Amino acid sequence: MKELVNILDFLPEELGEKIKPMFRVKQIYQWIYQKYANNFSDMSSLPKDLRLELAQNFHFSPVKCVKNEQSKDGSIKYLFELVDGLRVESVLLPMKEEKI
Repeated sequence: MKELVNILDFLPEELGEKIKPMFRVKQIYQWIYQKYANNFSDMSSLPKDLRLELAQNFHFSPVKCVKNEQSKDGSIKYLFELVDGLRVESVLLPMKEEKI
């Protein structure tokens, strides 16, 4: 399987050398930073063939939530999978507002 490259490692100008026309690069960054797209298939303003090409060559999400569990005390345990397949566990501990 081909190793995907993080699209966010490129400056817009660098990405513009790979993706034409340049306004498509602007659209991609808008989807990522303003519309919070989770994957390339969400980017409905891009042509389908470009979305497919992007998905075959790039990624932009460093982690994927594989599992989450909430306990009685309100804390939530998350299991994330990184692009390289390694997994990381994290716990969100809620705090009362007066303690913040």
